[in-house]
Amino acid sequence: MKNGENKQFPVLKEGYTLQRSTTKGRVYSLLESVRYFYEVNESAARILEKCDGKTELKEITNKICSHYNEEYKPTLKIIKSYLNENIDILVDIFPQPIERNIHITGNWGINAPTQAAIELTYNCNFFCKHCYIEGGSGREEYADSKKLIPVLDELAD
Repeated sequence: MKNGENKQFPVLKEGYTLQRSTTKGRVYSLLESVRYFYEVNESAARILEKCDGKTELKEITNKICSHYNEEYKPTLKIIKSYLNENIDILVDIFPQPIERNIHITGNWGINAPTQAAIELTYNCNFFCKHCYIEGGSGREEYADSKKLIPVLDELAD
């Protein structure tokens, strides 16, 4: 952002997703060209949540001030600094509103998992006492694909 510009419309980068949770946010991209995962604190996530390309920076600042009961000028300075630091990573900034489909998941009241582990087989060379699958090198059982595919579909959603 350059000084002297009138209106600024920040927007989350194309193809990125913001996932909200109780105390933080995660921004990630699953694009072939950019595999990215970045964890941000709650304040940063709340700023990014409002970066939709249609909301002007002053309005974003007013919303953040209202949420945190803060004064406008220092909050604007902090938001501008944060956006400047992340302009090549998380956001684009335009002088006019733009249409961009941004993807936001999760909510502020629930922590959602970001990873899942699925054991496809019980065949394992180790006999770890802590292991929950009780694997072994002689076990031939495999995950039932008729049950696994719906679980993977649900995780993807």
